[in-house]
Amino acid sequence: MRTALAVTGIVLRIMFFSALPPGVGTACFVLLGWGGAISAFVLWRRYGGDFVKSLVFGGIAYTLGAIILLAEWPVLITGVIGPHEVWHLAVLTDLGFHWRFVWEFASGTMPVTKLAQRTMQEGY
Repeated sequence: MRTALAVTGIVLRIMFFSALPPGVGTACFVLLGWGGAISAFVLWRRYGGDFVKSLVFGGIAYTLGAIILLAEWPVLITGVIGPHEVWHLAVLTDLGFHWRFVWEFASGTMPVTKLAQRTMQEGY
């Protein structure tokens, strides 16, 4: 599903770049990004909200960047920093949050699950 959505977005951008409204490709990529929300929800249920907050904040940053890009606002410095550049900053912000999540996950310092806490308390 994710691969099909990515390919669809890329093909639409390449083949029909000038014929489609800018929101079509952007919507495909935003949907692709939020496709991980189901996995994030599962991780939230297992490890708690603090563990997945980096993913959520990154998704929000990327989505706000996409909205800014579609709205073509703000223009901070005419001809230098406009909505496209702000969108790139949002993408980099998302990248930072995602990197932090992966770092925490890979470090093995994940929070103890509620089931594991209960098992330890009961002495199993």
